[in-house]
Amino acid sequence: QEGLDGARPPESFGRDFARVATFFLQELTTHHHVEDSHYFPLLVRAEPRLARGFEILDRDHHAIHAALDRFRARADDGLRALGAAGADPRTPLGALERDLASLEALLDRHLWDEEELVIPVMLDRGEDALA
Repeated sequence: QEGLDGARPPESFGRDFARVATFFLQELTTHHHVEDSHYFPLLVRAEPRLARGFEILDRDHHAIHAALDRFRARADDGLRALGAAGADPRTPLGALERDLASLEALLDRHLWDEEELVIPVMLDRGEDALA
């Protein structure tokens, strides 16, 4: 919202937003890679009946990353508009704000689904059994 209402200077907002957005994108990408390549296979071996659920979580990761690609493109558009003389960043930043709301809903649902699958296996088998 700060980028839209002028509460902060565009340079300051743009710099801070770019730093936080880059961190978010990098960390979420790493997190999903670790889950897909390490944790999910361990959990499926521990509880093969849940394989379909973990396949769904993997598909969610692909949907989330498509949404992250849209977020990245919108963020780039907004940051360019903030830095361009005479440009109005409200349109690209408004679109980014709407994309963030959709991404938030997708991530929230995904986290609930993960908890429904991962936590019961962890509680039943214990963390050491999955190493």
